[in-house]
Formats: sequence, C-alpha cells, structure tokens
Amino acid sequence: MAGNHGNRLVGARALATLADLGFASIASGVIARRRGVMEVLERVKADRRAVARMRRLRDEFGAGPVELVLPGRRVVVVLDPGDVGMVLDGAPRPFDPANREKRAALRQFQPHGVLLSEGPVRAQRRAVNEAALDTSAPLHRLAGPFAEIIADEARDLTAAALRRGHLDADQFTADWWRLVRRLVLGRRGRDDEVITDELWKLRSAANWSFLALPLRKRRDRFTERLYRYAEAADPDSLVGALAATEAGAAVDPVGQIPH
Repeated sequence: MAGNHGNRLVGARALATLADLGFASIASGVIARRRGVMEVLERVKADRRAVARMRRLRDEFGAGPVELVLPGRRVVVVLDPGDVGMVLDGAPRPFDPANREKRAALRQFQPHGVLLSEGPVRAQRRAVNEAALDTSAPLHRLAGPFAEIIADEARDLTAAALRRGHLDADQFTADWWRLVRRLVLGRRGRDDEVITDELWKLRSAANWSFLALPLRKRRDRFTERLYRYAEAADPDSLVGALAATEAGAAVDPVGQIPH
C-alpha cells in the first residue's frame, strides 16, 4: 500500500480511533438496521465523529494507511483511494473481506454465500452470481420486464397513498419489500411476507455475530421456502435468472439468493 508503513496508533489512541470509526455502524446494526437506534444516531449526528476522525488521520499521516495496535487484533485503516482499490482488487487474497465477526454473522442466513466461500467453489459461486445478475452487460436481460413490474408496483403505491391522503415510512417499506419479493422471487412471492420476515429475524440475530445462538430451525424454514420458488422459477425474476445458469448442487445456487 501507499504511504509510510510505520504509521501506528497504540493504546488509548487506537481504541478511541476504532470507537469513532466503528461505533455508529455497529450500533445501528451491521447486517440489519435497528430503526430506533438509527433515529437516535441521526439526531446526535453520530457519523460526524467518524468523518472528523478520518480527517484528523489524513492530516497526521497523509495517505496512510494507519495500523491500530489492539489486543489480539490487527486493524489497518485505509486512507488513500488508491489503497481502497488495491484492497478490493486483492480480495479474497490477501485481503479477505470476511473477518471472523462477519463469518459468524453471515452464517445465520447465507452460509453458502460467496463471501464465506473458499477455494474453487468461491470462484464457481461468484460466476453463478455474476451470470444471474448480468454484471458484464450494461442492462440486465430482464430490464424490460423489471421496469414494467416497478411501474406496476409504483402505480399501486401511488394510488394507495392518494386514497389515504399521505405516504408514511411504514407503508413505503411494506410496498418496497413487496416489490423486492416480486423482482427476486417472481409474482408468486409478491405477497409472501413470511419469507422476508424470516430473513429479517435471521439478519437481526446476525447483528450479534458470535453472541447470537445459531437459529438453525428458522434458517431451515427460510431455505425451504426459497427452494419452493426455485423449483418452479418465474422466468421474469432473479430466481429464474439463477435457475438458467444450471449450476450444480455443490455451488448451491439457492444459497446465493439471501444476499
């Protein structure tokens, strides 16, 4: 990486830096946002501490990076845009994005996701995801049907808001997830609130990482519902695009859907 490799913070300065940079995101929920906490953090403008800390690090260390010397851990704070690109390009080796806390969290609801995968199966799963999402194309192959679905749901949302005379956050969130289910799971999944409620509970537990007990029965129920959609995939859905990849069982294409 660019910069002076001797840039280090130890003791109280290292702990204070970590707290300023990580407190708001951890408190608000790393995996599933805690709405009440987010409201409080917004009122106190908690993210200002992280911004101010980053500016002070840049003033003191220039391009960085800066190592935080902590008990049992090595944390490196990247300050230069070029180093950010290097970290992303170098994932998962040598810069693995899945640290111990993230692995413990994501196992709650996507144990076979790309981020947790290693070795040859990681490359296979990533290829399946990219094929289903058309990442190499300027527009997804389902852009046309998706635009029609979005317009259809937007009309329903607008009509309902006009009838009530207002549109609040709760109603918008409910309508948003209805749209998400229709795009990802297909028309049959549009009103399946149970599946997204189960996912929300799994993701909320994942916020606690190692401290949360594995919710295996809930995860199994959630996964079983996903398989029902995959077994009769709507062609105008992301599940249908995933099914079209004809990935083998070892890749676990259904296991990619939670992400």
